[in-house]
Amino acid sequence: MTPAEDTPHLETVTIFRSRLAAGHDAEFAELEAATEARVRSLGGLVEFKTFVAPDGERLSLVVFEGQDAHERWREDELHQAAQRAGKARLFSSFEVLVCRLERRRVGPEGASRPRQVGA
Repeated sequence: MTPAEDTPHLETVTIFRSRLAAGHDAEFAELEAATEARVRSLGGLVEFKTFVAPDGERLSLVVFEGQDAHERWREDELHQAAQRAGKARLFSSFEVLVCRLERRRVGPEGASRPRQVGA
């Protein structure tokens, strides 16, 4: 199979959309750095990227090897504390989508998909 062909995967993808509440930029930046370091240390992370739109909306795309790796992150104490802080004060709005990757297409021909973080 070439990289551009459809290939099945069992990866779990989390899409996290959010908007920061006013006045919490510094607290969020500190917590974001700590939680990103933690998720990278747990194993099973394939990809982690955050994008910020001109209107301030943030989108984080987090890809795990599978459900087990995602569950480790979901159950992590630091992650749960970050979730509580986000709900209580850091975010004016947020949405979390957790999905199973059904298909991945990589192009152009010969390109490779992202390697597992830390591999």
